Amino acid sequence: EEGRVLFVAGDPADHILLVVRGLVKIARTDAAGHQHITRLLRTGDHFGSEYLFASETLPVGASALAASHVCFVPLTQVEQLVNDDASLAARIITAMARQLRHSDETAAKLALADAEQRLAGVLLDLGDEVGRPAGPGRLHVRLPVSRPDLASLVGIAPETVSRRLGELQARGAVLLHGHRGLTIIDRPLLAELAGRGIN
Repeated sequence: EEGRVLFVAGDPADHILLVVRGLVKIARTDAAGHQHITRLLRTGDHFGSEYLFASETLPVGASALAASHVCFVPLTQVEQLVNDDASLAARIITAMARQLRHSDETAAKLALADAEQRLAGVLLDLGDEVGRPAGPGRLHVRLPVSRPDLASLVGIAPETVSRRLGELQARGAVLLHGHRGLTIIDRPLLAELAGRGIN
């Protein structure tokens, strides 16, 4: 269910989290108690494989941003399978390398993109996961994160989020409803602003 805590920083890193369906945030809390979202896990994503054969604690926490179906796979079971099957080990290493490459590519795109591009991209991703049809070509999205969390995801100051959302509305890409509601009214335009072309 939305808001359910899946694990917290300091828990043993002894499972792989698989998101079968839904949206999960991975977040780190700083010394002042402020939470910073470091990653969003969407349907098909996983977290924790980097802790295989390592006895560590988790530096981050995770919670569901929407109604989600997740699965926890004990690392001990995966490690046993790897010991028994060398081909499985190769496949896991390949999957981890693919995930690392994807993370590097995402970081590079975020570094090169301006704030409008980053915000448009995050809204597209959230729309894909939690959006609901709202008429021909429209998608209503109840933002599953607060404005400060959205700012953390986009990499801008919290006070800048409202202005950037207003700019997207002025350009005709979205229509805002209150603090957390919006309708994507021109997805091709939003995709273009995100630098993704038309999907």
